[in-house]
Amino acid sequence: LSQFLGSCALLMRRWSAAFLTPRRCLSSLSGSYRVCIVGSGPSGFYTAKYLLKENEDLHIDIIDRLPTPYGLVRSGVAPDHQNTKSVMSDFSNTLDNPKVRFHGNVEVGTDISVSELRTHYDALVLAYGAEGDRALGIPGEDLIGVRSARELVNWYNGHPDYVSVGFEDLLQTTSETVVIGQGNVAIDVSRVLLTSLDILRNSDICDHALTALEKSTIQKVSVIGRRGPIQASFTIKELRELTSLVGTHCSISKEEIEKGKNHASLQEAKARPTKRKFDLMEKIANKPNSNAGGRELIIRFFLEPLEIVGDSNGRAKEVICAITSLSGEPGLQRACDTGERISLPAQLVLTSVGYKSKGMEGIPFDDKRNVIPSLHGRVIKGVGSLDIVPGVYVSGWLKRGPSGIIGTNIPDAKETAKSIREDLSEIKDHSQRSELRFET
Repeated sequence: LSQFLGSCALLMRRWSAAFLTPRRCLSSLSGSYRVCIVGSGPSGFYTAKYLLKENEDLHIDIIDRLPTPYGLVRSGVAPDHQNTKSVMSDFSNTLDNPKVRFHGNVEVGTDISVSELRTHYDALVLAYGAEGDRALGIPGEDLIGVRSARELVNWYNGHPDYVSVGFEDLLQTTSETVVIGQGNVAIDVSRVLLTSLDILRNSDICDHALTALEKSTIQKVSVIGRRGPIQASFTIKELRELTSLVGTHCSISKEEIEKGKNHASLQEAKARPTKRKFDLMEKIANKPNSNAGGRELIIRFFLEPLEIVGDSNGRAKEVICAITSLSGEPGLQRACDTGERISLPAQLVLTSVGYKSKGMEGIPFDDKRNVIPSLHGRVIKGVGSLDIVPGVYVSGWLKRGPSGIIGTNIPDAKETAKSIREDLSEIKDHSQRSELRFET
């Protein structure tokens, strides 16, 4: 059913691209400021929320290329993390406000241009997040069986662009998986791949993914990072969940734990959250395996991928890694190649080394950081410039880079909303803008 619905959503987008056209008409909102937010994820909704909180003389249109709102909360959060997804009720309250309208199936650059949006709105907020992946930049990334963790997350959450991306065959022909990266997304996909089917059936995982996982042959998942345990960026909550996987033993090497106790790292571990997480990792390393012959989830440190090697059919079969050591001051440590090598068997390799935002025609873009350059949420004409692009703003990952949790978008959105309110108060005449409607 979920695969059918995903296909319907994709067809809806194609249909709307062909038949849905913007229609300009005399505004019925004269006397009100008009704001357009591109992107309906957390950053877009929080920006709308804090704009409305301080300014009643305002109407907001939220547009998204997908037919449904909520962005990564809908398609990027693990299906068994219902508490995290509950934030959608807050966003739904924003949509219930009569001053807010949502328009799905509208893609900026295809259905309408940035210049057209700027003509019809007093403020344009770009909050479309990061839909790309950072590359490893190593040989073998194009082999069969090498995919991004983001693709897998979108697939099991029913994102319409990822319903038919071929994970079914991969899961049925994989024994060993390597996940490259040690953020929360890396931990989430590893956990979902090894979670009991009984638990997944009670989550909101899509039917096509559940069916594929029922036939999965995966027995071992290794989550690797190039630095040490103290530098791992996953949270203690994600780590703790790994210890309670039914039928799966979670392990960490005692030797790698000890290697991670260099002077600079111990200084970093003085922060309470980091110390608590490291203490838990030590407990995991010292816990005996009571699940001999069962599935394994291994968290490995001090491993930097150098190459993914394929078999004669072009399918991934192993990941060649450099064994690293740490060098540098606390908070600035780098992974250095020791010259030693290790091979990890893997028929499925999931990369999770960061999301990547994409630029938009007519808007300045920082190609090094993959963000839109800004000052307090106001888009500027280039990195280091003090010249702003009038009436154009940015929020969320597109503004600061793909970091933090959902709540990290709150102070970010507040800053952007504050800049918008300040600038709107300077507009002398905003009553002549025509309203933009999308109609068949």
